[in-house]
Amino acid sequence: MKVLVTGASGYVGSRLIQVLSKTHDIIALSRKRVEYDQRITWIEGQFHSKDDLHKLDTFQIDCVIHLAAVTAGFEESYTINTNASGTLCLLRYCVDRGCKKFILASSIAAVGCLSESFLPLTIPIQEEHPCIPADAYGISKALVEEIAGYFCRSNLDLSISILRYGAIKDFSTWRPPAETVFQKPFLKLSSVDLEDVVEATTLIAEKQTPPGIRNYNIVSPVATCEKPTGDVLLSSLGKRIEKYDLSYYAKQGMEHAPVYSIEKLQSDFDFIPKRIPDFSNLK
Repeated sequence: MKVLVTGASGYVGSRLIQVLSKTHDIIALSRKRVEYDQRITWIEGQFHSKDDLHKLDTFQIDCVIHLAAVTAGFEESYTINTNASGTLCLLRYCVDRGCKKFILASSIAAVGCLSESFLPLTIPIQEEHPCIPADAYGISKALVEEIAGYFCRSNLDLSISILRYGAIKDFSTWRPPAETVFQKPFLKLSSVDLEDVVEATTLIAEKQTPPGIRNYNIVSPVATCEKPTGDVLLSSLGKRIEKYDLSYYAKQGMEHAPVYSIEKLQSDFDFIPKRIPDFSNLK
């Protein structure tokens, strides 16, 4: 399988191509040079540049893993234009050249968790939760998801997997915050280890997926705080928690369950992220 990976020099991309290149031919598209062996072809370029995409004209691409994006904190129009319009440019180029399988990196930010006022429709937050962000990065990722849906509706043979990653960390060195009251609990409680992100993304790339679009939350199997999840949500949200049924977190064995559902990832791919952070510094 020949796989195009955008953002191949980034935090996730550089690790992902190391893993995928063991068994697949990788085309690494990035602005920065990547270290590569005989199974990796590096193309210097940006996913939102039509001229750079035409550097791929000689390749037959079987799967696209789109990781490249402007991250949170950049100017509004730049963020939205690059992430949304750029993804449109990439998908149109690859679809017109016959690619049928796509994996798009989205974010839990797409549902709105970067806003202090965000309240989800349900807890745990389901994979199909609507996008209601109030920030530029979140809306840019929400638009990416909408664009993906448009392509699937107009090209019924496409298979698109949307991966809503939590905050990606290296759990071997990262330690969760010691506090138990958060202004943005649905963000702060939802980190995920880099190796779980790479493992899940690789699994989805390698497994045959049916036509259509599917969303997956990819977060740690436990809320990234030492205290029980329900207790942290109560202390963080105060009276706003009254609209929710937290009985899910009162069940035996579910006291530390994540605030985002990962059940669909398990049902479709028999995969659950397994790495958890070190809580020893909180004791």
